Amino acid sequence: VPFTGCMGSATETVDITIGMSEADEAGRLIVFPNPASREVMIASPVRMIGTLIVRDQRGRDCIRLPHAALGQDRPLSVSVGHLNAGLYQVSLVPEDAGPALSARIMVVH
Repeated sequence: VPFTGCMGSATETVDITIGMSEADEAGRLIVFPNPASREVMIASPVRMIGTLIVRDQRGRDCIRLPHAALGQDRPLSVSVGHLNAGLYQVSLVPEDAGPALSARIMVVH
């Protein structure tokens, strides 16, 4: 077959599932819905009590809730409707000085 400069192509869809280890999951907060416009539910993969902090992209504290108690079965409702649209970092700094948990949320209006 002579070379014409044209090339054929084929497309195949492959689904790949990549799991997270428990160590990876233990360092992240569970935030839903995300993106959010009015309210988010924030949970932790492990029971924790600490200060919940929501920071904007410049690192400014927008929300600070001391003594927040979180767990998978105990999500915390946080109002974000007053925040400007954008990306925010959510952190839970535990009272027992353990490692902080974090997640990012997108606020849309």
